[in-house]
Amino acid sequence: MGENSGYRSYLDSRNSQIREKFLMGLSIEDLAEEFCLSIESIKRIVYSK
Repeated sequence: MGENSGYRSYLDSRNSQIREKFLMGLSIEDLAEEFCLSIESIKRIVYSK
């Protein structure tokens, strides 16, 4: 779903940014605030392969 609208590509890009910032030392709480996502969503993103 969303392949035609480019939404999937947007999500992939956003998730990559989140992982990168996490590896640079930003806290899960800071990332949740910056990207307007729940802490659980951020955890799912940074701890998934």
